[in-house]
Amino acid sequence: GSALRVAHGLTVTAMAVALGPAGLVAAYLATYLVHGTTNAVHYGMVHSAADSSRRATILSANSLAAQAGGALGGIALGALADATTVPVAMLAGAAALATAAPLYLVRHRPAQKALAPCPGWDSNPHDLAAREV
Repeated sequence: GSALRVAHGLTVTAMAVALGPAGLVAAYLATYLVHGTTNAVHYGMVHSAADSSRRATILSANSLAAQAGGALGGIALGALADATTVPVAMLAGAAALATAAPLYLVRHRPAQKALAPCPGWDSNPHDLAAREV
């Protein structure tokens, strides 16, 4: 995961410094190849880190964070490109992608089974029929 994040940053860097249209197209295609590979690894890690009872919520939170980051990053990098140049903004984006690499070095600890809140309750506190009253 972390090596792919660095590679993702490097391919965006290649787009920023590409010489000519052919270089830009080649770097663009490499960026999307690495992006797709990185996402497959990322979602594999997310799925393995979440138990089935929380997986949908965690995937939704992951998606929300990605969308928010993309929106804020687009605004910030667009403003940076207006203030400087497009290659400078692309280099800043590449740095942001690569700096996420250490987050993938954190080792996953298996999720512990949740304890029932009270004796006689089902592990799902929302299932009123399963509670002993």
